[in-house]
Amino acid sequence: MGKRECRKCSAIIPTWTTIDGKRKSLQNRKFCLECSPYGAHNTKPVLDVSDLTLEARQARRRAQLVRATQRRREKVMKMAIDYKGGACLLCGYNKCSRALEFHHINPEEKLFSISRDGNTRSWEKVKAELDKCVLLCANCHREVEAGVTFID
Repeated sequence: MGKRECRKCSAIIPTWTTIDGKRKSLQNRKFCLECSPYGAHNTKPVLDVSDLTLEARQARRRAQLVRATQRRREKVMKMAIDYKGGACLLCGYNKCSRALEFHHINPEEKLFSISRDGNTRSWEKVKAELDKCVLLCANCHREVEAGVTFID
């Protein structure tokens, strides 16, 4: 097992220690005994938020929200592609999910764009919009939009 460091002060945490004459395991600790005394149950977040300025706290929260939104968008897009079969309807392409696009069969029924606006909406709303679409690769989608290829 590798050496573990305290999340707060970066001190090396020993595997075992003796406390009150008893041998205690420290294998699962995240903080050293100085930062979190044995039995104190004080393993709150490492960063003391009161030390940060309001701007720093807001920037930190904004960054957390951006990461959460990115994860949600990726998840919804994967679910949408799987829901529509995972491959281009016309040629069967399925190598890169980023090359797959949703084509609205009847553009007048389109409420929102799946790729742009749909990934922040509820899954039920996205599914309802997906039912109006077909999944095409980028090449086939351009051909359909140009009128070169037609969807049966």
